[in-house]
Amino acid sequence: MDIMLKLKDAMREHLPLQTVKRKVNMPQILDASILEEREKVLSYGGMGSGKTFAAGTMPGRVYFLAIGGANEFKTLLSPDFRGKHPEKDGLFTFDAVKEKLGKRGTFTESFGYDAACDALDEALNLDLSGDMPFDSLVVDGATGLRGVAMNKSMEITYTTAKSSDKTSMKKYRDHGIAIPQDNDWYGEQSLIWKFVNWCFSLDKHFNLITHEWREVKKNRADRSETLVSLKPAFTGKQRDDIPTLFDNVWHFEVHGGERSRYYEAQTQRDDIVEARTRFGGVVDTMYRNVDYAETIKKFQQAAVA
Repeated sequence: MDIMLKLKDAMREHLPLQTVKRKVNMPQILDASILEEREKVLSYGGMGSGKTFAAGTMPGRVYFLAIGGANEFKTLLSPDFRGKHPEKDGLFTFDAVKEKLGKRGTFTESFGYDAACDALDEALNLDLSGDMPFDSLVVDGATGLRGVAMNKSMEITYTTAKSSDKTSMKKYRDHGIAIPQDNDWYGEQSLIWKFVNWCFSLDKHFNLITHEWREVKKNRADRSETLVSLKPAFTGKQRDDIPTLFDNVWHFEVHGGERSRYYEAQTQRDDIVEARTRFGGVVDTMYRNVDYAETIKKFQQAAVA
């Protein structure tokens, strides 16, 4: 008799079928309690377009995780911000992580990605204990996250490579040259997806800041360029995949000169800009002087009116 048939007969003899009852949750009635769900925002744009300034208006106490340096946070101590948002004084905490670099600016071992994870872990522990609670998480930004994730991916590839491949890679590393292998790009994207999903799953308002990726069409005749699309700056497919996690994807821009400068966020998409919002009817398509806490409050009030 076939061995599989013997195993099946034995299972029938010794393991009689049982009916397993599972508890099924009843559907919930949609009411105002849904408005307590935390808001998730992906904000992107060029340098100096007001992303960090606006992130300072996230609700309640705000914890900032800076990946690549904390210099951006100086804007939150500016007379402009403090004058417009005095209610935020004393409500900011932050951690800043950088990659450890060796001679001539090359990294010798990956540090930044794990340091960012450790910093967020510790912040969550302090929040849970009540020693340093926070309501909103801001990760500034995904550009730095991409860098440390790539470094970690390259380190893993190097340490697990075959001897012949490692010898070849070492020649470049000895000269301070780090060339990503094909698997490194997949590894970077996997680490970023893991980190963003972790932040997204937390019971916190979440704002992920990144730069913009510009797709242009070049005219060979006159060497001009035509802007085709603006998307959040991620690698490859993640330019489209990561924004799908967020109900609010806002593109930030700065306009005008020194005396007439103003900042605004585009909250709805057009033929070029990737953007969307769940706050329809509360925010304009071009939203000046972004205030996240005020926007969330207005939306909640309008939804129950």
